[in-house]
Amino acid sequence: MTTLADVERAVARRVGPFFQVVHDTSRTGTARTAYVPEMQSGLALGEPENLWCLRRGVKEDGTTFTVGDQDRRRLIQAYDSASGSVISERNWQQPTQPGEVLEFHHLNPRTELRPAVLGGLRRCFFLDQLVINSVDGEVDVTYQAPWLTGPRQIQALGYVYPVGDNPYTNLPYKAYTRGGHVLVTAGGFNLNGSVLTARRPADTMVNGVDGYPSSDTDELAVDLDYAAAAGHIEAWHILPARLQAAAAGGQQATQQMAAVEMSRQTSIWMPYSRGRYGFSEPFGVGGLSSVAR
Repeated sequence: MTTLADVERAVARRVGPFFQVVHDTSRTGTARTAYVPEMQSGLALGEPENLWCLRRGVKEDGTTFTVGDQDRRRLIQAYDSASGSVISERNWQQPTQPGEVLEFHHLNPRTELRPAVLGGLRRCFFLDQLVINSVDGEVDVTYQAPWLTGPRQIQALGYVYPVGDNPYTNLPYKAYTRGGHVLVTAGGFNLNGSVLTARRPADTMVNGVDGYPSSDTDELAVDLDYAAAAGHIEAWHILPARLQAAAAGGQQATQQMAAVEMSRQTSIWMPYSRGRYGFSEPFGVGGLSSVAR
């Protein structure tokens, strides 16, 4: 499974300067200073100034600890290459810890990066199934699954008989909206126990259950490259000035390059109808019609 933190790091690599380093394992940082041996150099590299330092509460060996929200993000004010010291804009209440992994980001992790990532996840879809729990001929599927917001999300309706067996055929159905909800009907057929297959937005399932991602460790049912490409193009959509600044010097991908990659990932991962013939609507004695899907 892909975690929310995985997607954020993948998007961060695409939108601007990003790197992660390990704090000195032999000492704790001070109120404003973190010590990073691998950034120690005789050259004035000047890498982290004006980048955001993000602390997720993870050490190099994988152990975790709690970092208060007030300490998660700091803008870096200065960097001393001779000692490998990174100085934040203001004090940490909890100093950086020995062996702690520190991430450095171009975008503000809270107000810029995460909104872009969450917006990107709304652009990603995967196939999910819903067992209809209604004896009515006309079923409000949005009532049962709030993530179903458009008729085109529905890909198939599986007829199950007797109830509890696997679907063995596809029912002709009609999907439409009323009052902002998606409804499905199969010509008055009792749909109770039938299985609806639909495209589901990737931001509506967390850790295998209904929910929205909010924590670094939340697991998502989406391919990492697909989610990263979507987050990248979403960042261009909501933060064009910030991304243009990073791409102007040719160091990061342009908006056109991001769009091409998003199209490529969508062609791989977007769940499309399975190229078969089926009935477009319920039919009766008056005749029937079939269209390609």
